[in-house]
Amino acid sequence: MYPVYLIMTTGRTGSDYLQACLDNVKGVMTFCGKFEYHNFFFQNKELSNKNILEKFIEKNKKIFSYDEFECIDTQIDTEKFKDLFLKMNSEKIKSSKDFIINLYKAYHLTLGRDLESVKALVHHSHGYDNTIKCLKDFPNAKLLITIRDPRANLKSGLDNWFRYDPSRRNIEHVYLYMKRIKHDLVESQKLKNDKLFIRLENMGDTKTKKDICNFIGVDYSTEIERATINSIVWRGDVLSQN
Repeated sequence: MYPVYLIMTTGRTGSDYLQACLDNVKGVMTFCGKFEYHNFFFQNKELSNKNILEKFIEKNKKIFSYDEFECIDTQIDTEKFKDLFLKMNSEKIKSSKDFIINLYKAYHLTLGRDLESVKALVHHSHGYDNTIKCLKDFPNAKLLITIRDPRANLKSGLDNWFRYDPSRRNIEHVYLYMKRIKHDLVESQKLKNDKLFIRLENMGDTKTKKDICNFIGVDYSTEIERATINSIVWRGDVLSQN
């Protein structure tokens, strides 16, 4: 079993960037994009391995092809992914934990990477609520929590969303974003799991990158200095202005 690390955001704090920086780091097994798996598995656990996998791919097609919002084109061979997943699961998968682990292993092999060098599984759980669900499967998981000056965080969350989607220019969105910034950070501090808080303002520094590698338990590699998705340079989502 691989040690599990969860990437959690607290607003517009660079969690996608962090995940992209870990894409090519030796010893790290990650996924190109974020997704929810816990509820999905329990809603579909009676399906055969083949059917639940096909439904998962259909539901999360953006992480297997082109995601217009995230500006990601993973160029994944889904047939190869399905074949690898089904070969390593001859018996019916009975738990969400086994489901997610085998998704990662099949994805890692699909990318042409080996499993022998894996030292850590890094899952982008993203929001606080989804992180709590993941901790049901991995109670000892360590947390990589991205943070940011709350003023810049709120400005980015409002200005960029208003520009992209004018329908969000309402008090509900403002309230939800303010709540997310404060609530998720406060609640994350209450969790007993080992945590590394990573400031977006410092995320580009080599020292911070080395601290991240040390926390995950892998050797520092210059690969962490580049943000990539399936080895393709990632320049940010549509909300990012630069």
